[in-house]
Amino acid sequence: MNGRRNKALGYTYEVATRDYLSPAFPKVKRNGSMYGANDRGDLGGVPGWTLQCKNTQQDRWLEWFTKTEQQAANNKTRWWAVIRKMRGKAVELSLFVMTLEQGRELMAHLRELEKQIKKLKAQVKELEHDHSGEAAPPRVRPSA
Repeated sequence: MNGRRNKALGYTYEVATRDYLSPAFPKVKRNGSMYGANDRGDLGGVPGWTLQCKNTQQDRWLEWFTKTEQQAANNKTRWWAVIRKMRGKAVELSLFVMTLEQGRELMAHLRELEKQIKKLKAQVKELEHDHSGEAAPPRVRPSA
């Protein structure tokens, strides 16, 4: 495959990935080459993330991870991932790949957020209960 065709396939995949993510992340955008030597990944506008898209015949995971990790440093994001196109599959079936170290950190982070949400829900329920007696209108008994 020639370089121009490879570039076109990459561009097309980046656009498809951006379009797939946009309902959940309305500000997602293609970065293209706007950052030059300070590359920040293929997709921007997903808070806290650097995303690198790959649509190639050969896998080069170590190279991709090394570059994407550097792009995340340039982008000052905590999280990064390589999104790898699966041959003959729709974009939503792409692989979303990060190191196990990052995966463990992400799972622990999500667990902490779930604990915080549970506590907040309990606090809201307690506040609703505490205030339910104050806001209740006086009961009027019907005449007999």
